[in-house]
Amino acid sequence: MRFRPGGSVDYLQEKLACYNKLLDERLRQIVKPQPPAKALYQMMAYHFGWLNRNLEPVHDNCGKRVRPFICLLVCESLTGSPAAALPGALAVELIHNFSLVHDDIEDASLLRRRRPTVWAVWGMPQAVNVGDGLFTLAHLALTDGTLEPGQARDSVRLLARTCRDLCEGQFLDLTMRTGPDPGLPQYLAMAERKTGALFGCAAKLGAIMGGAPDGVITALGDFGLAIGEAFQMQDDILGVWGDETVTGKPALDICERKLGIPAVLAWQRAEPADLARLSALYSRPAPLDAGEESWIRGLFERLGARAQAEAMVQERLRRAEKLLDEALAGAPMSRELHDFISLITTRDG
Repeated sequence: MRFRPGGSVDYLQEKLACYNKLLDERLRQIVKPQPPAKALYQMMAYHFGWLNRNLEPVHDNCGKRVRPFICLLVCESLTGSPAAALPGALAVELIHNFSLVHDDIEDASLLRRRRPTVWAVWGMPQAVNVGDGLFTLAHLALTDGTLEPGQARDSVRLLARTCRDLCEGQFLDLTMRTGPDPGLPQYLAMAERKTGALFGCAAKLGAIMGGAPDGVITALGDFGLAIGEAFQMQDDILGVWGDETVTGKPALDICERKLGIPAVLAWQRAEPADLARLSALYSRPAPLDAGEESWIRGLFERLGARAQAEAMVQERLRRAEKLLDEALAGAPMSRELHDFISLITTRDG
């Protein structure tokens, strides 16, 4: 699979559509229903948007697939072709979806991509099986015989370390919801592990499979980590101020009292009286009314939480750009990675 060089965002979107088609074809092969556990793979297919809840074929939203795209673009920037990194791209997409299935259970989320979540349809025990199955298939994707033995060994170790980080990040996320105060250091540790780690893994896998030296692999991993942190913070901003007609989902973070970066920053800046009311509203079991939601959103804005959060996003993007330039200096197709950063981090949804 080769593509002509190009730097325009329009051309990049065409390329990503080709990537997406290839990923979809390979993922369907990986989760192809197999007896005697045919329904297990059909539940995975439902999660990916290929089947409805009656297990009939449909084509639904499969997600943004940002992580596998990073893996493929890094490899292509290094070698001129993304083909060698396909096992890594498949692995990170499977791990991402494993984490989504389990997160939905832990968060008691009834909807994912505008459809009932796996656990909401088939129950928590089977949803755990679906998530565990996706986790296992991700590791098998790296050991299917297409990688050199050294690359396979390094890739499996990297993926295992990343899964450990994901678990730590989810633990910190859950702990923040029940702790006394959502501190900024804890939030940053959570964002680094829950989101940044898999972005960093995607970039490193692309570099490993592209034959990069150790220094370049490390720098590209740091690049991916910075992008992942920025992505998480941008998602938190949209969770408070996003436009549903653009994002496709309502901005419910205040309603659901999620402790994203706007809330964490407000917690650090609020005066005692406002902090007492904010803490009381976030810890109260009863739902917020419209007036309370409006007050919280207004408090975030008065305290400059949105402006600071956006500045933190930009800081990480600048760092990512610098790391990318240093790692891929002179690489003919690195411009497309720069364009991709802009495409995913200036999004409205």
